[in-house]
Amino acid sequence: MWKGPYDEIDATTLKRWGILYDGNHAYMSKCIVQYYYKEIKKSKLWRHWSSYVGAHHGFSQDNYKSVKEIKLPNDWMTECVALLRFLENLYGPLPDATKQSEAMKRLICGLMIVADWVASNELCFPATRTTVDYARCAEESLGLIGLGNIPKVERNKTWAELFAHCPIPHPIQKYVWNLPAERGVYVIEDSMGGGKTEAALALAYHLLENGKASGVYFALPTQTTSNRIFYRVRDYLKYCGLSVDERSMQLAHGNSWLLRDCLYSEAGQEFPVNRHASFDELRHWFSSSKRTLLAPFGVGTIDQALMGVVSVKHRDVRTFALAGKVVILDEVHSYDLYTGSLLTALVKQLRDTGATVIILSATLTRARTAELLGMEVQHLQEKGYPLVTTAIDNNVKSTQFNSECMKSIRLCMEESEPENTAELAYGHALRGECVLWICNTVRAAQEAYNILKGEAYEDGPSIGLLHARYPYWRREELEKQWIDALGKESIQRPKGCVLVATQVVEQSVDIDADFLISELAPVDMLLQRAGRLWRHGRNNRPCKYAHMVVSVPPGVHDACDYDDYMKFVNALGANAKVYSPFVLWRTLNVLENRDELNLPTDIRPLIESVYAEGDDFTCCIGRDGWKILKNESEKLKRLAQLNQASTAGVGNDSEGAVTRYGDVSSAEVLLLKSRPHEVGSEERKYELMFGDNVIVSPYQWRFDVAKAISYNLVRVPKWLLGKLECDPLRIASKKTVTEKWMPQNCGHRNFSG
Repeated sequence: MWKGPYDEIDATTLKRWGILYDGNHAYMSKCIVQYYYKEIKKSKLWRHWSSYVGAHHGFSQDNYKSVKEIKLPNDWMTECVALLRFLENLYGPLPDATKQSEAMKRLICGLMIVADWVASNELCFPATRTTVDYARCAEESLGLIGLGNIPKVERNKTWAELFAHCPIPHPIQKYVWNLPAERGVYVIEDSMGGGKTEAALALAYHLLENGKASGVYFALPTQTTSNRIFYRVRDYLKYCGLSVDERSMQLAHGNSWLLRDCLYSEAGQEFPVNRHASFDELRHWFSSSKRTLLAPFGVGTIDQALMGVVSVKHRDVRTFALAGKVVILDEVHSYDLYTGSLLTALVKQLRDTGATVIILSATLTRARTAELLGMEVQHLQEKGYPLVTTAIDNNVKSTQFNSECMKSIRLCMEESEPENTAELAYGHALRGECVLWICNTVRAAQEAYNILKGEAYEDGPSIGLLHARYPYWRREELEKQWIDALGKESIQRPKGCVLVATQVVEQSVDIDADFLISELAPVDMLLQRAGRLWRHGRNNRPCKYAHMVVSVPPGVHDACDYDDYMKFVNALGANAKVYSPFVLWRTLNVLENRDELNLPTDIRPLIESVYAEGDDFTCCIGRDGWKILKNESEKLKRLAQLNQASTAGVGNDSEGAVTRYGDVSSAEVLLLKSRPHEVGSEERKYELMFGDNVIVSPYQWRFDVAKAISYNLVRVPKWLLGKLECDPLRIASKKTVTEKWMPQNCGHRNFSG
């Protein structure tokens, strides 16, 4: 900021400079560095450093306009050159950056952005300070927000000290615990509930202990799974001897701010630092989702990490934030090709910036593992299961283990109408069994729930519904209710119940069912769902064996007999819009004649059979389906590559914006009991469907009001809203929302290769 002789702001100067560069001081920063090193210093450093400095607002200024189009004001140039000379005398010249890899260039740009954020905080860098004080100000600011030092764990911890809930490690856990602490990529494959999380955290501990990691980020597929793993990782860090507060550990996803008041409550003191006037403002430095990854430790969605490889604003911040950390990627599967392509690019970028990547999966093909490791599949010698594959430098090694957790499941594939399936589910519930019925769409789940409610007795087994389209408060309430009832620590397990759910219970959710019904889905998804069946050892189950029924839409077998691809797709109904028809056809063929699943023995053969490459099909469904799938796969790969390119333009860095593929765009609708009414000239009162009434002002943001509104939002497909024209706070009445706008389908289309 330019000041006059009496510290007043020289508005005339500011206006004159602002007109010259359109208010774009990031571009002017680029011009200054280029002029200084090219014209004054006669150095080649300007070629790259001017671009790095110009990108400190999160996107490149290289295509903004040519430097020749602007003549810099002499008084401004004099001040800027003097500042650059001062910085060179204090810190030395800039290093040569001409030979950096693309990943390292992003890392440097990320450093620039973070430095700009820290230095722009007027609480730590007030205008009254001189440049002599800035080094000390920077150190104080970094310390206050927790970025000053690399965390150090207590050394020589034992397995039992870190994981008191399982003091004796399984063979695969023991193997990982004894691995040398080296940076690289580790792929841990084991069945659902096999202890992969503890194995990954054990390896992370040794890397931290040996100074080969600067932190940990645990990435999961959904916000719900992130919320639940957060508390496990928080307790793990305490066992490592680290203090956990808002500066050291963050929950990173689009709605994590809703939970900020309860994430650290068990620590006894939410923020164990000395408070002072500026602390309450600085404590929320991480409140922006793009900054949460900068904390040394974090748990969140995979989307937050993937935004480091797609062309969105501040992607370089995420590259910088994850560099040198242990990044654990949980629930990585073979199916989602678009996100999978981005994931492959992410793994490479993480390796190039000194991070260690630990991939956890129950259902990976060896071809997908090779792709993630950046190698040819024929170079992977071991194909067994469970398996640990390590890639350290250029050395790749796979080690197979014998599983201690063998489980046999009776399998039945049958065509059935929802009414017949509901009768089956309720019959098992009447015998005291806890039944889980997993549907592929919200509409199917709602229909199944309504049929069951129609059949239920007044004092009979409880019936529940769980899906992702509930308002936040209701979904949170239902998840707690059913996980408390059906989880490992359940005290009063229901004597018979039916929970109808969508894919929200498919993975990383502690639900233990006695009897499982699932709509037809890709084999890896069915195996994940099977992981909810007899998940924990119990001595008092009301049934003698684990039983899984896969409900096939009526008409599917007839379509297969006719060998008509379109008839097959039509018979699948809405399922064909959620999953690839070809993959469903192959899954049906692979499982059709089976009456039993033996886990984990059958996992590898089943996955490889369904996802094997090949086009030598003797039937029309196979030939046509494979051709369509390959075309869609190539389309998604190209789209993923396009969204990574610097020429793609700067996209919105909101979660899921360009990290997941979906045919149907959605919007959020706020649920109210009545229409809002004005209580002042600019304020409105909203009577929320759940919780207290709130008053919203356009001039004041309040956490409690924002939280209350967020708890009453529901996401619906945009086409359901019709032609309604509304601003972001346009509210629908209760009647309109429930009768016209309630969501009917949550399916998003994925394709496999």
